[in-house]
Amino acid sequence: MDGNNSIGDFIKAVFPSTVSRNDKVFKALLADTEESPGTMEKLLTEFQAERDDWGKNNVYDQTGEQLERTMEYYSVLKRMHEEKDDRFKFRNRCLFQRNGVQDVF
Repeated sequence: MDGNNSIGDFIKAVFPSTVSRNDKVFKALLADTEESPGTMEKLLTEFQAERDDWGKNNVYDQTGEQLERTMEYYSVLKRMHEEKDDRFKFRNRCLFQRNGVQDVF
């Protein structure tokens, strides 16, 4: 996370001073270090990364599940078995251009 552990630091900061942030249970469940995050810290970090990923406005910058969901909404084409993202994007781009749309995304 860009050299800092802001989610873990936030978790630690919201707990009262009476809670031992050095306790092994606290570290395991809530927040430890960037290299060894607690369970909640890890989940929140992954959630934030996913949320940031969905902020991409251009479908051709998307990958994986995000690309799947977007194309499911906008396109009639389905991904072929084991088709790579680049090929799937190319087929969709061709379809959109054939329909007279230069770039819908």
